[in-house]
Amino acid sequence: MIHHTKFSKIRRWRDTLHALNKHGVSEVEFEGTVKLHGSNAGVISAPGELLQAQSRKHLIDETGLSGFGAFVAQNEALLHWLIDDLMATNNVLATSTVVLFGEWCGGNIQKGVALTQLPKQFVVYEMYVLPAFATCLGDYERCTKLPARFDPTPALDEAGIYCINRVDPIRVTVQVDNPDSVHAALDLFERVTNEAGALCPWGKTFGVEGVGEGWVWSPTDIELRRFSDNTFKTKAEAFKNPAGAPGSGKKVKSVLPPGASQSLTEFAQRFITQARLEQAAKEVVDEGDVVSARHIGKLIKWVTTDLLQEEPEEIAALKTALGDRATKLIGQRVGYKARLFAGG
Repeated sequence: MIHHTKFSKIRRWRDTLHALNKHGVSEVEFEGTVKLHGSNAGVISAPGELLQAQSRKHLIDETGLSGFGAFVAQNEALLHWLIDDLMATNNVLATSTVVLFGEWCGGNIQKGVALTQLPKQFVVYEMYVLPAFATCLGDYERCTKLPARFDPTPALDEAGIYCINRVDPIRVTVQVDNPDSVHAALDLFERVTNEAGALCPWGKTFGVEGVGEGWVWSPTDIELRRFSDNTFKTKAEAFKNPAGAPGSGKKVKSVLPPGASQSLTEFAQRFITQARLEQAAKEVVDEGDVVSARHIGKLIKWVTTDLLQEEPEEIAALKTALGDRATKLIGQRVGYKARLFAGG
Protein backbone atom coordinates (compact mmCIF):
# COMPACT_ATOMS: atom_id res chain seq x y z
CA MET A 1 0.00 0.00 0.00
CA ILE A 2 1.33 3.45 -0.95
CA HIS A 3 1.46 6.10 1.77
CA HIS A 4 2.06 9.83 1.59
CA THR A 5 5.63 10.82 2.47
CA LYS A 6 6.08 14.39 3.62
CA PHE A 7 9.00 16.44 2.37
CA SER A 8 11.14 17.53 5.32
CA LYS A 9 10.98 21.14 6.44
CA ILE A 10 13.78 23.36 5.15
CA ARG A 11 15.42 25.20 8.03
CA ARG A 12 17.28 28.48 8.40
CA TRP A 13 21.04 28.97 8.58
CA ARG A 14 21.14 29.52 12.32
CA ASP A 15 19.30 26.21 12.88
CA THR A 16 21.76 24.38 10.64
CA LEU A 17 24.78 26.01 12.29
CA HIS A 18 23.45 24.99 15.71
CA ALA A 19 22.84 21.40 14.49
CA LEU A 20 26.33 21.10 13.01
CA ASN A 21 27.94 22.42 16.19
CA LYS A 22 25.81 20.06 18.28
CA HIS A 23 26.94 17.04 16.27
CA GLY A 24 30.60 18.05 16.21
CA VAL A 25 30.83 18.65 12.46
CA SER A 26 33.81 20.93 11.89
CA GLU A 27 33.63 21.37 8.10
CA VAL A 28 30.87 20.89 5.56
CA GLU A 29 30.46 21.55 1.85
CA PHE A 30 27.07 22.90 0.79
CA GLU A 31 25.49 22.87 -2.64
CA GLY A 32 23.16 25.79 -3.32
CA THR A 33 20.29 25.26 -5.75
CA VAL A 34 17.86 27.95 -6.84
CA LYS A 35 14.66 28.12 -4.75
CA LEU A 36 11.47 28.17 -6.82
CA HIS A 37 8.18 29.69 -5.72
CA GLY A 38 5.59 27.04 -6.52
CA SER A 39 4.05 24.02 -4.79
CA ASN A 40 5.96 21.06 -3.37
CA ALA A 41 5.00 17.93 -5.31
CA GLY A 42 6.10 14.33 -5.39
CA VAL A 43 5.85 11.14 -7.44
CA ILE A 44 5.89 7.85 -5.53
CA SER A 45 7.29 4.77 -7.27
CA ALA A 46 6.69 1.44 -5.52
CA PRO A 47 7.32 -2.05 -6.92
CA GLY A 48 4.27 -3.44 -8.68
CA GLU A 49 2.29 -0.20 -8.34
CA LEU A 50 1.28 2.59 -10.69
CA LEU A 51 3.01 5.90 -10.07
CA GLN A 52 1.23 7.94 -7.40
CA ALA A 53 1.21 11.73 -7.36
CA GLN A 54 1.17 13.67 -4.10
CA SER A 55 0.98 17.24 -2.88
CA ARG A 56 2.76 18.51 0.20
CA LYS A 57 0.03 17.03 2.40
CA HIS A 58 -1.92 14.36 0.49
CA LEU A 59 -1.95 11.68 -2.15
CA ILE A 60 -3.81 13.17 -5.11
CA ASP A 61 -5.74 11.96 -8.14
CA GLU A 62 -5.81 13.49 -11.63
CA THR A 63 -7.80 16.49 -10.38
CA GLY A 64 -5.32 17.49 -7.66
CA LEU A 65 -2.73 20.22 -7.14
CA SER A 66 -3.42 22.64 -9.98
CA GLY A 67 -3.07 19.95 -12.63
CA PHE A 68 -0.11 18.05 -11.20
CA GLY A 69 -2.09 14.81 -10.79
CA ALA A 70 -3.10 14.94 -14.44
CA PHE A 71 0.49 15.82 -15.43
CA VAL A 72 1.81 12.68 -13.72
CA ALA A 73 -0.83 10.49 -15.37
CA GLN A 74 -0.07 11.96 -18.81
CA ASN A 75 3.68 11.49 -18.40
CA GLU A 76 3.71 8.20 -16.48
CA ALA A 77 5.97 6.30 -18.89
CA LEU A 78 8.51 9.16 -19.06
CA LEU A 79 8.53 9.60 -15.28
CA HIS A 80 8.95 5.84 -14.82
CA TRP A 81 11.96 5.96 -17.13
CA LEU A 82 13.45 8.92 -15.26
CA ILE A 83 12.97 7.32 -11.84
CA ASP A 84 14.44 4.01 -13.01
CA ASP A 85 17.42 5.88 -14.46
CA LEU A 86 17.98 7.83 -11.22
CA MET A 87 17.74 4.64 -9.16
CA ALA A 88 20.31 2.90 -11.36
CA THR A 89 22.65 5.91 -11.33
CA ASN A 90 22.53 6.08 -7.53
CA ASN A 91 22.77 2.28 -6.99
CA VAL A 92 19.29 2.11 -5.46
CA LEU A 93 17.80 -1.39 -5.38
CA ALA A 94 15.07 -1.91 -7.94
CA THR A 95 12.85 -3.28 -5.16
CA SER A 96 12.95 0.03 -3.26
CA THR A 97 10.11 2.49 -2.88
CA VAL A 98 11.23 6.01 -3.78
CA VAL A 99 9.65 9.46 -3.86
CA LEU A 100 10.80 11.91 -6.50
CA PHE A 101 10.34 15.43 -5.13
CA GLY A 102 10.23 18.67 -7.06
CA GLU A 103 8.49 22.01 -7.45
CA TRP A 104 5.31 22.23 -9.49
CA CYS A 105 5.59 25.80 -10.68
CA GLY A 106 4.89 28.25 -13.48
CA GLY A 107 1.61 29.47 -14.91
CA ASN A 108 -0.90 30.49 -12.24
CA ILE A 109 0.45 28.26 -9.46
CA GLN A 110 1.90 31.27 -7.62
CA LYS A 111 1.88 34.98 -8.37
CA GLY A 112 4.20 37.96 -8.41
CA VAL A 113 7.34 36.08 -9.57
CA ALA A 114 9.21 35.48 -12.84
CA LEU A 115 7.95 31.89 -13.00
CA THR A 116 4.40 33.05 -13.80
CA GLN A 117 5.64 33.86 -17.31
CA LEU A 118 6.58 30.20 -17.92
CA PRO A 119 4.35 27.20 -18.63
CA LYS A 120 3.63 24.83 -15.75
CA GLN A 121 6.59 22.55 -15.13
CA PHE A 122 7.93 19.96 -12.71
CA VAL A 123 11.43 20.87 -11.50
CA VAL A 124 13.03 17.87 -9.77
CA TYR A 125 15.49 18.34 -6.90
CA GLU A 126 15.57 15.32 -4.56
CA MET A 127 14.74 11.64 -4.27
CA TYR A 128 13.89 9.91 -0.99
CA VAL A 129 14.65 6.21 -0.74
CA LEU A 130 12.29 4.81 1.88
CA PRO A 131 13.48 2.14 4.31
CA ALA A 132 12.21 -1.32 3.48
CA PHE A 133 10.64 -1.80 6.91
CA ALA A 134 8.56 1.41 7.02
CA THR A 135 6.96 4.09 4.88
CA CYS A 136 8.92 6.87 6.56
CA LEU A 137 5.79 8.55 7.86
CA GLY A 138 7.10 11.52 9.83
CA ASP A 139 10.57 10.00 10.22
CA TYR A 140 12.70 11.82 7.68
CA GLU A 141 16.04 10.76 9.14
CA ARG A 142 15.42 7.11 8.20
CA CYS A 143 15.19 8.09 4.52
CA THR A 144 18.19 8.25 2.28
CA LYS A 145 17.95 11.63 0.56
CA LEU A 146 19.69 11.77 -2.80
CA PRO A 147 20.17 14.82 -5.01
CA ALA A 148 18.15 13.88 -8.10
CA ARG A 149 20.46 15.05 -10.88
CA PHE A 150 20.04 14.23 -14.56
CA ASP A 151 20.83 15.65 -17.97
CA PRO A 152 18.11 17.18 -20.13
CA THR A 153 16.63 15.25 -23.04
CA PRO A 154 14.26 16.47 -25.77
CA ALA A 155 11.46 14.30 -24.34
CA LEU A 156 11.87 15.63 -20.80
CA ASP A 157 12.07 19.23 -21.99
CA GLU A 158 8.98 18.84 -24.16
CA ALA A 159 7.04 17.44 -21.19
CA GLY A 160 8.25 20.21 -18.87
CA ILE A 161 10.33 17.99 -16.57
CA TYR A 162 13.57 19.66 -15.54
CA CYS A 163 16.43 19.10 -13.13
CA ILE A 164 17.05 21.86 -10.61
CA ASN A 165 20.67 21.88 -11.81
CA ARG A 166 19.55 23.51 -15.05
CA VAL A 167 20.69 26.60 -13.11
CA ASP A 168 24.29 26.02 -12.11
CA PRO A 169 24.54 25.19 -8.38
CA ILE A 170 26.86 27.07 -6.05
CA ARG A 171 29.37 25.15 -3.93
CA VAL A 172 30.73 26.60 -0.68
CA THR A 173 32.75 24.96 2.11
CA VAL A 174 32.18 26.24 5.64
CA GLN A 175 34.50 25.62 8.58
CA VAL A 176 31.84 25.58 11.26
CA ASP A 177 34.13 26.51 14.16
CA ASN A 178 35.94 29.27 12.25
CA PRO A 179 34.16 32.66 12.57
CA ASP A 180 35.93 34.07 9.50
CA SER A 181 34.76 31.13 7.39
CA VAL A 182 31.20 31.43 8.71
CA HIS A 183 31.11 35.19 8.04
CA ALA A 184 32.48 34.70 4.52
CA ALA A 185 29.73 32.14 3.85
CA LEU A 186 27.10 34.55 5.20
CA ASP A 187 28.37 37.25 2.83
CA LEU A 188 28.07 34.82 -0.08
CA PHE A 189 24.57 33.73 0.94
CA GLU A 190 23.41 37.35 1.20
CA ARG A 191 24.93 38.40 -2.13
CA VAL A 192 23.57 35.57 -4.27
CA THR A 193 20.19 35.68 -2.55
CA ASN A 194 19.81 39.41 -3.20
CA GLU A 195 20.78 38.80 -6.83
CA ALA A 196 18.15 36.06 -7.12
CA GLY A 197 15.56 38.35 -5.56
CA ALA A 198 16.23 41.01 -8.17
CA LEU A 199 16.44 38.62 -11.13
CA CYS A 200 15.25 35.02 -10.84
CA PRO A 201 18.04 32.71 -12.09
CA TRP A 202 15.52 30.12 -13.26
CA GLY A 203 13.49 32.66 -15.18
CA LYS A 204 16.65 34.11 -16.72
CA THR A 205 17.69 30.64 -17.94
CA PHE A 206 14.37 30.34 -19.77
CA GLY A 207 14.42 33.87 -21.16
CA VAL A 208 12.08 35.74 -18.80
CA GLU A 209 12.79 38.40 -16.20
CA GLY A 210 11.27 39.02 -12.78
CA VAL A 211 11.83 38.44 -9.09
CA GLY A 212 12.99 35.14 -7.59
CA GLU A 213 12.81 33.63 -4.13
CA GLY A 214 16.37 32.67 -3.17
CA TRP A 215 18.46 29.52 -2.70
CA VAL A 216 18.37 26.17 -0.88
CA TRP A 217 21.64 24.86 0.60
CA SER A 218 22.19 21.14 1.21
CA PRO A 219 25.27 19.19 2.31
CA THR A 220 27.01 17.34 -0.50
CA ASP A 221 27.77 14.55 1.99
CA ILE A 222 24.86 12.09 1.74
CA GLU A 223 25.00 11.14 5.43
CA LEU A 224 24.81 14.78 6.49
CA ARG A 225 22.04 15.36 3.95
CA ARG A 226 19.95 12.67 5.67
CA PHE A 227 19.30 14.97 8.65
CA SER A 228 16.76 17.68 7.91
CA ASP A 229 18.42 20.27 10.19
CA ASN A 230 21.41 20.36 7.86
CA THR A 231 19.52 21.80 4.88
CA PHE A 232 18.54 25.45 4.98
CA LYS A 233 17.14 28.23 2.80
CA THR A 234 18.10 31.84 2.19
CA LYS A 235 15.22 33.97 0.95
CA ALA A 236 15.20 37.30 -0.80
CA GLU A 237 13.96 40.21 1.31
CA ALA A 238 10.46 40.31 -0.19
CA PHE A 239 9.97 36.65 0.77
CA LYS A 240 11.78 36.86 4.09
CA ASN A 241 9.42 39.47 5.52
CA PRO A 242 5.89 37.98 5.35
CA ALA A 243 4.34 41.44 5.04
CA GLY A 244 6.24 41.98 1.80
CA ALA A 245 5.69 38.64 0.10
CA PRO A 246 4.96 38.88 -3.63
CA GLY A 247 1.25 39.21 -4.22
CA SER A 248 0.55 40.63 -0.78
CA GLY A 249 0.17 44.15 -2.13
CA LYS A 250 3.15 45.43 -0.17
CA LYS A 251 6.88 45.44 -0.57
CA VAL A 252 8.38 46.03 2.84
CA LYS A 253 12.07 45.97 3.59
CA SER A 254 12.69 45.66 7.30
CA VAL A 255 15.59 47.73 8.62
CA LEU A 256 14.98 46.77 12.24
CA PRO A 257 17.47 44.54 14.04
CA PRO A 258 16.37 41.20 15.54
CA GLY A 259 14.42 41.67 18.74
CA ALA A 260 13.26 45.17 17.84
CA SER A 261 9.52 44.50 18.13
CA GLN A 262 9.21 45.27 21.82
CA SER A 263 5.48 45.99 21.83
CA LEU A 264 2.68 43.57 21.03
CA THR A 265 1.28 45.90 18.37
CA GLU A 266 4.62 46.14 16.56
CA PHE A 267 5.06 42.37 16.75
CA ALA A 268 1.57 41.67 15.38
CA GLN A 269 1.96 44.15 12.52
CA ARG A 270 5.31 42.70 11.45
CA PHE A 271 4.78 39.00 11.97
CA ILE A 272 1.10 38.00 12.34
CA THR A 273 0.44 38.94 8.74
CA GLN A 274 -2.02 38.06 6.02
CA ALA A 275 0.76 36.22 4.18
CA ARG A 276 1.56 34.11 7.26
CA LEU A 277 -2.11 33.23 7.70
CA GLU A 278 -2.35 32.30 4.02
CA GLN A 279 0.66 30.01 4.47
CA ALA A 280 -1.05 28.46 7.51
CA ALA A 281 -4.19 27.87 5.45
CA LYS A 282 -2.15 26.06 2.79
CA GLU A 283 -0.85 23.73 5.50
CA VAL A 284 -4.02 23.02 7.51
CA VAL A 285 -6.90 23.35 5.03
CA ASP A 286 -7.61 20.49 2.64
CA GLU A 287 -7.07 21.26 -1.03
CA GLY A 288 -10.27 22.50 -2.63
CA ASP A 289 -11.79 23.39 0.74
CA VAL A 290 -12.65 26.97 1.73
CA VAL A 291 -11.19 28.52 4.88
CA SER A 292 -13.96 28.91 7.45
CA ALA A 293 -14.58 29.23 11.18
CA ARG A 294 -14.07 25.49 11.69
CA HIS A 295 -10.39 25.92 10.76
CA ILE A 296 -9.64 28.64 13.33
CA GLY A 297 -8.13 26.30 15.93
CA LYS A 298 -5.75 24.74 13.42
CA LEU A 299 -4.78 28.15 12.06
CA ILE A 300 -3.97 29.43 15.54
CA LYS A 301 -1.88 26.36 16.35
CA TRP A 302 0.10 26.52 13.08
CA VAL A 303 0.80 30.26 13.25
CA THR A 304 1.79 30.12 16.93
CA THR A 305 4.17 27.21 16.33
CA ASP A 306 5.65 28.93 13.29
CA LEU A 307 6.24 32.16 15.26
CA LEU A 308 8.03 30.26 18.03
CA GLN A 309 10.28 28.55 15.46
CA GLU A 310 10.92 31.47 13.12
CA GLU A 311 10.96 34.56 15.37
CA PRO A 312 12.66 33.57 18.66
CA GLU A 313 14.55 36.87 19.03
CA GLU A 314 11.37 38.91 18.66
CA ILE A 315 9.50 36.77 21.18
CA ALA A 316 12.41 37.00 23.60
CA ALA A 317 12.29 40.80 23.26
CA LEU A 318 8.56 40.77 23.99
CA LYS A 319 9.09 38.64 27.08
CA THR A 320 11.70 41.12 28.28
CA ALA A 321 9.25 44.00 27.77
CA LEU A 322 6.02 42.30 28.87
CA GLY A 323 7.11 39.54 31.22
CA ASP A 324 5.60 36.08 31.47
CA ARG A 325 2.27 37.21 30.03
CA ALA A 326 3.88 37.78 26.60
CA THR A 327 3.19 34.25 25.34
CA LYS A 328 -0.48 34.44 26.33
CA LEU A 329 -0.87 37.87 24.74
CA ILE A 330 0.72 36.63 21.49
CA GLY A 331 -1.73 33.73 21.45
CA GLN A 332 -4.65 36.11 21.93
CA ARG A 333 -3.49 38.32 19.07
CA VAL A 334 -2.99 35.29 16.80
CA GLY A 335 -6.51 34.15 17.68
CA TYR A 336 -7.98 37.56 16.89
CA LYS A 337 -6.30 37.74 13.48
CA ALA A 338 -7.11 34.10 12.68
CA ARG A 339 -10.80 34.73 13.35
CA LEU A 340 -10.81 37.76 11.09
CA PHE A 341 -8.99 35.77 8.39
CA ALA A 342 -11.42 32.84 8.60
CA GLY A 343 -14.51 34.98 8.91
CA GLY A 344 -15.40 33.48 12.28
